[in-house]
Amino acid sequence: NELVKAKFGFDHAIDYKELSSDDKAAELASKIKEAVPDGIDMYFENVGGYHFEAAMATLRPKGRIAVCGSISTYNYESGTAPLNNINISQMIYTFQRIEGFVCMPWLTGRQGNFLADVSQWYREGKLNVEETTFDGIHSWVDAFAALFTGANTGKVVVKL
Repeated sequence: NELVKAKFGFDHAIDYKELSSDDKAAELASKIKEAVPDGIDMYFENVGGYHFEAAMATLRPKGRIAVCGSISTYNYESGTAPLNNINISQMIYTFQRIEGFVCMPWLTGRQGNFLADVSQWYREGKLNVEETTFDGIHSWVDAFAALFTGANTGKVVVKL
């Protein structure tokens, strides 16, 4: 939590690994409400599951969610992943929006100048980068496993 606040400048951080109740969505929503009592304006969804449920429960009127992934469902057999609950009536009268998002238009240059802009910001030191480095191709299995066990901070890099 301190890394997120100190190095990256966020006001609040919640470590989902510290959630302990059986109803993780409600517990996470409660922690979000503690940090931002008026709710959240925007949520970038990459996880799904109870993270999405907590985001929906705390989304403000006119709030929006960009859905880019749902990693919590990736290990389920096709058609067996738990579904997220969405109260569409709530969304109608609060003008909330959920939209799918893929990065390819930005990476290919059809939308904005992502690669050029980010490369320049990186060279200028405007981006804070965290990487966990593994040495040698023989360590790729450990590097890959780190993505799913929390053994990394930031990007995982295998140095050849």
